[in-house]
Amino acid sequence: MSRRQSGSGDGSRVTAGRQPEEVPRWVLVTAWVAVGVVAAVAATVSFEHMRELAARSGEGWRSFLLPLSADGLIVAGSLVMYVRSRSGEQAGFLPWLALLGGLVVSVAANVGTALLPPPGEPVPVPVRMAVAGFSPVALIVAAELLMQLVRQSSRKERGRR
Repeated sequence: MSRRQSGSGDGSRVTAGRQPEEVPRWVLVTAWVAVGVVAAVAATVSFEHMRELAARSGEGWRSFLLPLSADGLIVAGSLVMYVRSRSGEQAGFLPWLALLGGLVVSVAANVGTALLPPPGEPVPVPVRMAVAGFSPVALIVAAELLMQLVRQSSRKERGRR
């Protein structure tokens, strides 16, 4: 005899006729610490790789900004998905584009750093073009994600009045 289970979308298990199982506090605390450590290490290493790629591509002082735009897209896309899931809505195309696009850019920049020619040799033109062209695309996507949240918030405010 098997129990019928369904997902509630938040990772908890629901057995027919029962409430979701509560996660023990020590598990939550341990998970937060573990994720925090992994995030700190990954962010530091990834930031430096993306910064180096941008610097070697001729971005100068702006090289410190490129990693923030890629990771910012990931965060913005994730937040829009979170807000929409709490409202029972589908995530939509743009938040997924931001999340996956930011991820692809981040991974490509990290791996691309290892493939760069030795210091002193020129970075290939297509790499320099990709680095230079990413920021305006990130700006447009991030701005539209913000506008989507603003519009959603405005609709909910009008519904409360």
